[in-house]
This record gives sequence, structure tokens and C-alpha cells, in this order.
Amino acid sequence: MFKPLMSGGIAGLALIALEGCASRPSPSGSNVASLQVRQDSLAENEQASLVYRQNDWGDDPGDPVTYIYDGPQSVRAGEPALVELEMIRAGRPRTYCGRRFSFMPARGRSYQVTPIFEGEACSAQLIDMRTGRTPDSYRPLADIAVRPLPEVEPPTSVEWED
Repeated sequence: MFKPLMSGGIAGLALIALEGCASRPSPSGSNVASLQVRQDSLAENEQASLVYRQNDWGDDPGDPVTYIYDGPQSVRAGEPALVELEMIRAGRPRTYCGRRFSFMPARGRSYQVTPIFEGEACSAQLIDMRTGRTPDSYRPLADIAVRPLPEVEPPTSVEWED
């Protein structure tokens, strides 16, 4: 289950980050695999999501992305998958950590990503749920720096205009 970390702050950042992004419809048919992020490995003040792309990390609107928070999501099998694990730790300071990797999903297989915060660093473990092992096609890509997030103060009052 997706855990709320702060009223308004992180949710607001997420909405800003997702503004204008296209969402990919789930693939159907027999050439699919499933991918999910494991949330129960995180502390109460942490949350994680996956950003899944099939082609590249460019901002081409023709290559929409899929955001995975809870439960399995269908992904295309037999084609390289590019995945970014995004993790946020609430507190002072709030911390963002991300990891990118690629792998080749196999038809009919289920994959799970376990996010791990380790002090001020983070890592990701990808496993094939059938074998319990990391797929041979797994390739870590450039890591995204761990960085504190700017503090966002929730509004103290709301003024309504008629």
C-alpha cells in the first residue's frame, strides 16, 4: 500500500513531477511479464515507486512511462526494460535516492524490486519470483545521487475567493 509521508509536501512534489507525463496502457496478450515494487521492506517514513520505460530515458512524448506503486503491473516481455527506483525518506531533511537498472523480462514471469535504504545510500534488489534469483539480464545503470529535498511548508490557512 502506498503510504502518505506528509500532508501536501511529498504529494505536491509528486504531482509536480508527474504533470504532463503520459501513462502507458498496460500491455495485453501472451507476451507480457509483471513487475512490482515491494513496499513492506521500508520503514514507516519511507516510500518507493518504479518508473518503467521500454525504450530510453529521453523525454520523447512518444515513449510514455509507467509508474508502479502498489501491486504488479504488466510489462512487455522479450524487450529491454529500463527501470528507475525512486525512494523518499521523510524527516529532516527529507531525502531522495534513486537507482536505475535494465533487464529483459521473460514472458509469463513475475519480478519484484526490493528497495533498500542503507544509511544515506540506497540500493535495489530485482528478483524473478519463480527462481528467487536476480535475472542474468540485470544490468545496473548510472546511479542517481542521494540528495536532500527542499523543505515544503504546508499552508497554514486557506483563503477562498468568491
